[in-house]
Amino acid sequence: MLLIGNGSSGTDLGNQLVNHASTVFRSIRSAAPIMLYTDPRVRDASPLKRFNTTTIELEDGTILENIDSVIFCTGYLYAVPMFSRKYGFVSETGEYIHHLFQQTFYTEDPSLVFLGMPRQILPFPTFQNQAILVAKVWDGKLCLPTVEEMRKDEMDRLEKKGFDGTKYHFYPFPEDVELAEGWRRWIEEDKSEGWEESMRPWRWTEERVKIRTNAVELKERFMKERSEGKWDHLDQS
Repeated sequence: MLLIGNGSSGTDLGNQLVNHASTVFRSIRSAAPIMLYTDPRVRDASPLKRFNTTTIELEDGTILENIDSVIFCTGYLYAVPMFSRKYGFVSETGEYIHHLFQQTFYTEDPSLVFLGMPRQILPFPTFQNQAILVAKVWDGKLCLPTVEEMRKDEMDRLEKKGFDGTKYHFYPFPEDVELAEGWRRWIEEDKSEGWEESMRPWRWTEERVKIRTNAVELKERFMKERSEGKWDHLDQS
């Protein structure tokens, strides 16, 4: 088995496939994100060079034989085909959605939002805060800055990422915590009538940050215990 890529998909697939395939190779260009745990049985290899008739050649000259399946885990390009290209939602390279303030509000018309764009985050708590934020802005309980300030937010983000569009939506730890906490603090500026009964945003407490910091260690321990059969009772329930 050969996997191409070592992001979340490539890592998760490798961790699962080592229990079923005789050998799992993973062709990579760089180290995996720090928060991802890779089963040591996954064999990292150099980038793919070419497919031959019965073999696969890698850039370092390695020849892989008897590969039954190849899975591309190389991510994707963005597309919003429901909108005309003239609106310019997608960057020219397709690497990210731009004209977004705080990864959410379309700067030219904030009645349009894009939910769930940030990556390498904890989805449910992060997007809970994002959804609450949008609801409060649309309800008039929170105000957006000027268009100029919203446009600057995008440029500041691009500058922080070295103007690499592929990293624009990536929020590896601790950026994911900073993003969600920024939304939480903004949400809590709303002190309008009835705010106490409204849905509360997720808060990254010190304990939660500690767990997030130790995510790799926890995943490694889980994978080890799973391979030893300590979690089989859950699979059977």
